[in-house]
Amino acid sequence: MNRFLHVVLITFVVFVADVAVEIYVPALPSIGVFFSATAMAVKASISSNILGLALSSLFWGTVSDLWGRKLALLLGSLVFVVSSVLCIFSASIDALVFFRFLQGIGQGVAVVVGFASVKDFYSGEKCAQVISKLSSVVAVSPTFAPILGTVILFYFSWHYIFLFLASLGLVCLLLLVFFFQDTLKERNPASLRGLLNSYIRIATNKSYVLYSAITVITFMWLWNVISSAPFLLLEDMGVTIQEYGYLVAINVMGFLLGTILNSKYIPKVGLKKLVAFGLALPLLSEVLLILLHYTTGFSPLILECIWFFSAMGLAFVIGNSTTLALDQVGESNNGKATALLVCSEMALGSLSVYLNAPFYDGTIVPLSLFTIVSVLASMIVFYYAVRNPGNTVKPAR
Repeated sequence: MNRFLHVVLITFVVFVADVAVEIYVPALPSIGVFFSATAMAVKASISSNILGLALSSLFWGTVSDLWGRKLALLLGSLVFVVSSVLCIFSASIDALVFFRFLQGIGQGVAVVVGFASVKDFYSGEKCAQVISKLSSVVAVSPTFAPILGTVILFYFSWHYIFLFLASLGLVCLLLLVFFFQDTLKERNPASLRGLLNSYIRIATNKSYVLYSAITVITFMWLWNVISSAPFLLLEDMGVTIQEYGYLVAINVMGFLLGTILNSKYIPKVGLKKLVAFGLALPLLSEVLLILLHYTTGFSPLILECIWFFSAMGLAFVIGNSTTLALDQVGESNNGKATALLVCSEMALGSLSVYLNAPFYDGTIVPLSLFTIVSVLASMIVFYYAVRNPGNTVKPAR
């Protein structure tokens, strides 16, 4: 299979899955009015979608290792299309919440199998470059998706958002059927006991756990920032909706710049040094924000300009630490290893948001402190991972 076509297809699949998470956020009030539902009930449709994403990760990883990447992608895309159509015809808010859960199960195949498929095709530095580019899609989606949803709502009702998603999913399904070739070189048939043993071996692989922990901890503080930033900027700093869009775009540009620089310097510097550099950026940024908070203060623009460097650091950490983690397992277990990593990111990321919510006081302090503690923890884990290398299947610098 042509490598460029492979990357394009996987990027499109990941993009559709990520857009589906937040494209209908602007429609939440309309959905509440339509179903005469409370805000909490409507927001449950977001939680159920993310829950479906997290729970399905392990399933799709196993399916892709057993029967191939293509079959898993086709099944997931089919579930996504059908559930999107069902969302259109939801008769109650409870039905919508359930169908969004099913939609999340379909979305879950994208990142898990997509990243595993990249690992089948590439290794080491090249794999990190491709994953870094895929991660940039994930970074752009939260900004792009609500804007797209607003445009659809301007002309149509909220139902058309799910019609749009179903159409995108159908395009994905057709492209995968006719153009995607399976990248898994060796099937890994196994019994349930064998599957459990595989997950146990992966979960007890010290090097895999250490490098995965860096990615997971990074997502914990990232999710905390994503969930708290709207309250900080819109409610406590008085930013308008239009200004908020421009400010968030600064973060996206930081991540995209980091992605470009990461791809350029991986061959020259190596994965591990870039991870170390990436961890330093958010640490310095958050320390600076706390200092400014207790001295001169800062405007929303200054805040986002400082967060620009945190976002840039993410680009150096996520793709490279993911590659280093997957390099610790055999090729036949890439799907399960990716699934375990994604499931951990989603579950612990959500947990961090829940645990940090009571501490938010309308200032940057609790947000920055959690980020600083998280980054320091990542640095300690990274130190032990580098000092105690495991038996990697494919070495990466």
